Amino acid sequence: MIKIIGAVMVIAGTALCGYISVGKMKRRVKCLNSIAASLSLMESEITDRLTPMPELLERLSDDAFYPASLLYARTAENLEKLGEIAFSEIWGEAVDAESALILSPEEREILRRLGMSLGKYSAYEQKKAIEYARRKIEDAAERADAEREKNSRVQTALGLAAGIFTVIIFI
Repeated sequence: MIKIIGAVMVIAGTALCGYISVGKMKRRVKCLNSIAASLSLMESEITDRLTPMPELLERLSDDAFYPASLLYARTAENLEKLGEIAFSEIWGEAVDAESALILSPEEREILRRLGMSLGKYSAYEQKKAIEYARRKIEDAAERADAEREKNSRVQTALGLAAGIFTVIIFI
């Protein structure tokens, strides 16, 4: 009886690892999509309404979807350092520090580079920088979603198979 309970627990544990991996892939797609959507909002606010950066960051921290909203909130919180350090550094620190953003190093670099243009150049030049970053993030979201679709069943099956093989080895 104890062997059966142990076998079930091993299989359940490894299957759970597979499900967790699938969940992480889904969260990554959601993260990238939330950033892309918030960049669209940022673009319209800067070009159409000429919203000042502090007000824009506050609005995005309230209106953007999670986890992108955390990036804007962290940046807004650190604006008090503006003058001591450049806005691009404040933005870059927020991009690097926000652990809820499930981004690759390349995607983080895209956002860091965007910060070098925000609030520094004309609205038109900022629009171009935001469009570029948004397109790159949207492309990453499409790739991540395709990877999720391709690998979801594999990850789940691998977790389950690993548990079954482990049980067979121990029996």
